[in-house]
Amino acid sequence: MNLFEIRDILRTTSASNWVHSPELGSYTFSEDPLLRIQKRDSDEEFHEGWLTRFPDSNAFKSAYDVFYCDSWVKTVTLVSVDGGRATIPMPTAPTSNEIDLEEYYFAKIVSPDNLDEYIMRAGFTVPGASGYTETDYFQM
Repeated sequence: MNLFEIRDILRTTSASNWVHSPELGSYTFSEDPLLRIQKRDSDEEFHEGWLTRFPDSNAFKSAYDVFYCDSWVKTVTLVSVDGGRATIPMPTAPTSNEIDLEEYYFAKIVSPDNLDEYIMRAGFTVPGASGYTETDYFQM
């Protein structure tokens, strides 16, 4: 499997394509168990003004590492918001309300249940979420 295939899997699969072990903090791709996502054990407190849009403004940053075999592919950082009720991507910049498309698709794997609702509550947008272009495909 090459990096382009891994990116495509991360963009086009949903949580139902992954076997999740909450105890281990891992997600294993059901069609190729050599591809996995591993949540790091250490969460970090996170403070931004937009967190006040939720009833509970407590939030934590969590890093997720993607591995193929034992090779690291990438790290994605998401934020657990509203006292842990949802996990969403951060905006692309502190003054932006846009979320990176790659991170949005990734979050759909690890936190699918209320992702779109919480992104809307935060006042964020996801440019290109209805589909991605070939240009998007070659960005990491």
